[in-house]
Amino acid sequence: MPDRRTAVLEAAIQLLAEGGAKGLSHRAIDRALRIPLGSTANYFPTRQSLVEAILLQIEARDLQAYHQMDPGSGLHDVDDVVATLVSFVRVAALEGGGVHTRARLALASGGGRDLSEHRRRQVAGLAELVASVGTPDPYRVALTVSALMDGTVLHLMTGQLELDEEATRLALRTLLGH
Repeated sequence: MPDRRTAVLEAAIQLLAEGGAKGLSHRAIDRALRIPLGSTANYFPTRQSLVEAILLQIEARDLQAYHQMDPGSGLHDVDDVVATLVSFVRVAALEGGGVHTRARLALASGGGRDLSEHRRRQVAGLAELVASVGTPDPYRVALTVSALMDGTVLHLMTGQLELDEEATRLALRTLLGH
């Protein structure tokens, strides 16, 4: 069982995924967890501190999902990198990561918060992966790869397309210059 702080964050993520940014409040989290009112505020006194913790929790879950796809062996060729990125899209949109993705989208679209630092950290991590296969200008390419992945995830989650893994692999290989 997760500790109380983690449970609060996971409940907040679930509320965001289900009701958007307007549905997120300290009281709503307390009610969802059936804990005394004011408990969430003991961990996160302001909405800003709560949102920042949610973003860090989502990043941690993303990193955990990535490590499950690449359990330390390292990705050294373009086929491994592309396969991992396609798997990440599948997980983010269609499997367990969907809740975290919807929460992230809720914060981005209605959270009234600048997510640029969160985005920079995501792209920097992706740039390291892109650089591992010798792609020139890895940060710039990572921005485009990220946009492709984000768009694909959004379309998958809204039922606008099915995951065409072969087309996604081809697009990623093209962006990576291979």
